[in-house]
Amino acid sequence: MLLRTMVGFGRALVLLALAVVNAALAAVALLVFLLCFGLGLVFLFPATIRLVRRRAVQARRLALGWAEVQIVPPYRAAPPPPMPQRDGWYREGRSLYRTSLVPNFNRTFEWMFKDPATWRDLAWLLGDPLIGGVAVLVPPLLVASGVALVAQGPVQAVAGVLLVLAGPLLAPRAVRLHGVWT
Repeated sequence: MLLRTMVGFGRALVLLALAVVNAALAAVALLVFLLCFGLGLVFLFPATIRLVRRRAVQARRLALGWAEVQIVPPYRAAPPPPMPQRDGWYREGRSLYRTSLVPNFNRTFEWMFKDPATWRDLAWLLGDPLIGGVAVLVPPLLVASGVALVAQGPVQAVAGVLLVLAGPLLAPRAVRLHGVWT
């Protein structure tokens, strides 16, 4: 029981740190979207979505491993690579290209942009620092509050000790709640 409690507390701290990382990644993603769709720098979109997807896949693995919550990967299959015509040129709509670079980018962009999982991942990334972060913030906050109370005097020490004990006991449940949220 003690080992499970302490492991849960450690996992809650890791998830809290990842919530901070998610907040930074969400800020970068929002900036990239402004650059993509405001200034037309669409070449930044696929790289950003790949980064967001990697973080979402990592979160799904943690939810399975730490909270026993299985989340099926929701992504649509990637488009096949463009194939050259008999003359060696690549056709994309009504345009012809010497190399597959532009047709491949267009297919990748369209696949990522139209995949509903892309937008769910982004919504999760924006909400995780608030919802998931708050869920796993409670146990460390209880411990910190308890330590602060113990330092104030003997009367508050009893409440402080109870809070210090309650934080790690709630940690496995907070990790489970975070997994359900994910």
